[in-house]
Amino acid sequence: MATEATSRDLDEDRILVTLHADNPLGTVALSPSGRLGYHTASAGDIRAGFVRTAQQLASAHDLHLEEDWPIPSLQVHCFVFRVADLRERRHVVAQLREHPEVESVQALQFFHGEGSGDPDPLVGWNAELDAGLQMAHRNSTGKSVSIAVIDAGIDTAHEDLEGSELDVIDLVDGRQDVPAEAHGTAVVGLIAARPENGVGIRGYAPGSRISLMRACWEPGTTRESAVCNSFTLAKALSLVLESDADIVNLSISGPRDPLLERLAAEIVSRGQILVAAGTGTETFPGSVPGSVLAVRL
Repeated sequence: MATEATSRDLDEDRILVTLHADNPLGTVALSPSGRLGYHTASAGDIRAGFVRTAQQLASAHDLHLEEDWPIPSLQVHCFVFRVADLRERRHVVAQLREHPEVESVQALQFFHGEGSGDPDPLVGWNAELDAGLQMAHRNSTGKSVSIAVIDAGIDTAHEDLEGSELDVIDLVDGRQDVPAEAHGTAVVGLIAARPENGVGIRGYAPGSRISLMRACWEPGTTRESAVCNSFTLAKALSLVLESDADIVNLSISGPRDPLLERLAAEIVSRGQILVAAGTGTETFPGSVPGSVLAVRL
């Protein structure tokens, strides 16, 4: 049975809307600021057309347009709207779904990091598992494998990650100096921590190339290790589909989500391996057919 979104998982003020793209969106590329954009001669015109439609929808339905992002793999452009009058939310959603240029409408939902948020996550290690990794590394350390990690920020100065091949992009705040957050550091450390350096742990693929996509953040006011939402995760998954990643790691869980499941299914269909947290298929991303379920941290 699918897990229903609870008040913990639902952003009641916001909805996520995708608009049809009647014409091919063309290739996309990251700008220096980390924004995915249309990489064509008419790039500005393409986005401007979607924004005009979104602004018209906002005006007609008393919505506030907040953010947008292209999703070329699904031939849509995604928008986040804030609903001004929550009493009208259900009616507004029903009306939007009838609009010919609207491809989908759904709730903006929250997702939560799986595992520990220990302040120093790369401490302590099972000796038996470490010995097993030593044997496995005789055959492969993950060299030439590209892994996209969708998670919270990472401590790039952590001594156990020194020398790792690591790219970082912030899809939450667009910051150049991605914050050092425990959950993201732990997940990347389990993959890429350097062996034989006398500190910390041994990652299971220390030779791999890691692309850390910060789509989650530490909430600060709760004991949760990391929080993400439908929009930030959609941005990350859309980037994965424009990348050469062999493996995608999602150590989060949350309610079933139509847009995220479509993106994740596209990733699996292209032969990229989706490693999902969780112990069953009732939550995202474990709900995606073909995903590989992993034990939680």
